[in-house]
Amino acid sequence: MNKLNQFRRGWQWLAMLLALFAWLLPQTAAADTYVDRKENYKVSLGGTNIIYFQAPAYDTEGADCWVVLGSLKVSGDGIPEQVIFQWQSEKDINNSNTSLSCYFSTPSSTFFNITLGNSRSVFKLTKDNAGWQPLARNSDGKTFEFSAEWMVPYNMLGKELTFTWDVMRDGNSRTEEKVSGLETTKVKVPAASNKLVPTITQGMLNPNDPGKIEVPWFLASDKITKAHYEYDDANGKHHSEKIENATSGIIILNATEPHRNFRVVCSYKEAAAAGEYDIEDVASKTMNLSMIHPPIAMTARPLYDRKGKVELKWSVPYPDDGDMTPTDFFEIQRSLTGKEQDFVTIFEQFYSTGDKKTTYTYIDSTLVEDITADMLTDGGTLANLTYRVRRVITKDWGWDHNCATSTRCVLDRLHLLRISDYTAKWEDERAYTVRVAWDYANERGGVWDDRAQMKMRVISRNRDGAIVDSLTYVLDQNDRAQRYKIVNLTRSCVTYDIDMYVERNESPFNDIDQTKAFFFPIRNANDWAAFSQKVEDAKGEYDVNARLYADITTDWRVGRSESAYYRGIIDGNGHTLTFNRTDTELYSAPFRYVGNATFKNLHVAGTINTTGQYAGGLIAYILIDNNVTIENCRSSMTIKSTNFTNGGFISRLGDNATVVISNCKFDGAFEGAESHHNGGFVGYCQSNSKATIVNSLFAPDHISTKLDKCQTWARGGDDITLSVVNSYATILYDEVKTMTIDGKT
Repeated sequence: MNKLNQFRRGWQWLAMLLALFAWLLPQTAAADTYVDRKENYKVSLGGTNIIYFQAPAYDTEGADCWVVLGSLKVSGDGIPEQVIFQWQSEKDINNSNTSLSCYFSTPSSTFFNITLGNSRSVFKLTKDNAGWQPLARNSDGKTFEFSAEWMVPYNMLGKELTFTWDVMRDGNSRTEEKVSGLETTKVKVPAASNKLVPTITQGMLNPNDPGKIEVPWFLASDKITKAHYEYDDANGKHHSEKIENATSGIIILNATEPHRNFRVVCSYKEAAAAGEYDIEDVASKTMNLSMIHPPIAMTARPLYDRKGKVELKWSVPYPDDGDMTPTDFFEIQRSLTGKEQDFVTIFEQFYSTGDKKTTYTYIDSTLVEDITADMLTDGGTLANLTYRVRRVITKDWGWDHNCATSTRCVLDRLHLLRISDYTAKWEDERAYTVRVAWDYANERGGVWDDRAQMKMRVISRNRDGAIVDSLTYVLDQNDRAQRYKIVNLTRSCVTYDIDMYVERNESPFNDIDQTKAFFFPIRNANDWAAFSQKVEDAKGEYDVNARLYADITTDWRVGRSESAYYRGIIDGNGHTLTFNRTDTELYSAPFRYVGNATFKNLHVAGTINTTGQYAGGLIAYILIDNNVTIENCRSSMTIKSTNFTNGGFISRLGDNATVVISNCKFDGAFEGAESHHNGGFVGYCQSNSKATIVNSLFAPDHISTKLDKCQTWARGGDDITLSVVNSYATILYDEVKTMTIDGKT
């Protein structure tokens, strides 16, 4: 045998030895272990919202093999790939172990029910309870695995999902490496049932709660977790209010305010094949709720004609918002005494939302015949005349709510109409007829009352002057209206005396010389100064009433000292008081110190330029324990101050004092780079005082002061009572934020 053959024979023996050596090595080192086999990694649909999967954790056959870190990932239909589940096995256990510790974790928002190997034990895994759990060994005595059910998140329902395995394994006599060949699995998950949506309906009158509407809402779930309603108000401000107890029911809202873009938003739990879903923030349809358009800002203006007419005007806000009754009536009532029991309905005026009207007018010409003597003061002043208007739809609510408006009016020096002069001329001399014609005195407050009688007496005298005959005629309505009467003279050869006069008869009205003026008339700046002096002379001991009959301009203050404060009634009569003053003192305003008083129908304008504290557009200081009413007034005052505690209407409300401001508007300005601590309507309310602001508007032209401790309506401590009803602001003084009212910024 040559050397070559010997070499070949040696090589063969070497190959056999190598094969034997390989056979003697642990067989599993080269074998496909339980952990490596791709068929052991399974994913499938397990229910309408369940994904079922299983995977190995450990193989003890031969050289041990275990999972270092296994991950299950999901992606698809707009869902980026993400890990939903991870596990890792305990390392290098004894082959005799029947239990294996395995660590499970998840970032998923739902849960996994994990069957812990060959057992009935189930571990519910969430993102908050990751940890080690014991797996029971499979019945083959060599392997460990687990299975799991995953509750698919709500946002993945109805999608085709792709599941991908990513597994690193290690073992004895092995190197750590990735398990290869694992397949992806696509699963189409059934869609979720439709979300339950809250339903709402238009509101209806709440019969038990005056001034309120009730809005029913419903969600077909017995597992509502939270609910709220939200809307935009007339200023464009967004409101969100929690619904307590989060159950379907009734929402109570103010009837006279717009609730635009109203909706109910709910969260609830929805049951599924596995677990419950938290369905968050499902909204009802959005609607603009219908309201009851209230009459507001009513004024009463005496026209002073022979019927004692009074012109009523009132406004209706938000004409573009729907009304609960598209057609209705305004019920107009009147009390000649101001007492509740004396109110009577005098007219019903038609209302229609289709008209888009914002102002309504009615003229009362029926009051004279209803006035009695006990209603008059100072011989002829009707001091307590009160009107109110309400929507007929709210009749069952009574008057104790904010869907009605009222105002007072004073008719002063009412007296019987007088004949100023008259003439007698032949109408037809041949027929002996004479036309007697007359005029009436042009006096404010002169009225005709049918309970009185206008008479004409015709006396005939002979040549000696003796009375031959006397006839008295009672002039009827036509005679009085046409202001003449044709009289037949039946006798000849006589002279006639004709006399005309008015008899009170049953009328409660006096002649003018039997009455006193209730209001001091102000027609110019001199009258204003005289009025101020009258207040000085009164020393706060009695009322001094005044009425403007023209626009005036002045720098003269009324109620200039605390010992001679103003009390009484100011009727602006629709005129403007322009007040311009430069001051260094405390308390600057047209009315400096004020006690019990009423201000109405007055527009104040001008500029107060002051270095002193407490400047007010109308009143500087309402004294302790006094009550003031401000109605149908407007302040366009510019308050330019280097100091603080200024107010658009009032700068300071004293201890235990009360002010009611209704149907008023501030459209002036606050200026002064160093000014602060101001109030849009009231600069400061002292201890235990009470301020009520109703149906009013804060709409300043501009604000250029500091905002420190400023408030839109009124400032005060914790011991005051501030009530703001049906009142709105275009700018919030404490924020200077632009808002919108009725579509206007």
